[in-house]
Amino acid sequence: MAQHQHNMDQVPAAGELLPEGWYQFRVKEVDDSEEAKDSNGEQRCKLQLVVQQPDQYVGRTTFDNPSLDNEMGLGTLKAYYKAVNYRPGPEGHDPQNLRDGEFWAFVKHNEGKDGNTYANIAFWSIRSLQQGPGKDKGRK
Repeated sequence: MAQHQHNMDQVPAAGELLPEGWYQFRVKEVDDSEEAKDSNGEQRCKLQLVVQQPDQYVGRTTFDNPSLDNEMGLGTLKAYYKAVNYRPGPEGHDPQNLRDGEFWAFVKHNEGKDGNTYANIAFWSIRSLQQGPGKDKGRK
C-alpha cells in the first residue's frame, strides 16, 4: 500500500463548518434548474462557493441557496450580481452570470429548526473585491 502525502491535520472533517468570519469566495457552480427546488417546491438558485482567502481556508466549499420565489432571495441574488458587476435590468436576469465571479462575504452560523448549526452567507455582507471585507465583526 502507498503512503499518501496529504496532511490530514489540515483536512476538514466531512460536514465541518467554516468558522464565522470574512472570506473571499469564487462561484464554482450555479444551479437554477427546475431540479433546484426545495422540499416546499420553492425554486432556488443553488450556489457552490469556494474560498479564495484567507489562505488557511483556500479550497474549502460552502453553499448558498437564495430563493427565486420571494423578495428576500431575489434581494440576495441582486447583492451577488452587484458584487460581481453584473447589472441586469427589466429584461430579466440569468444567475449563470455569477459563475467564476468573486466577492467578499461574511459567514455566520445559524441554528436551523432541526437544531443543527449551519454556516450561512450573511446577505448584508456580500460586497465586491474592490470594497473588500467589512470592518465589523458581523451582525448579531
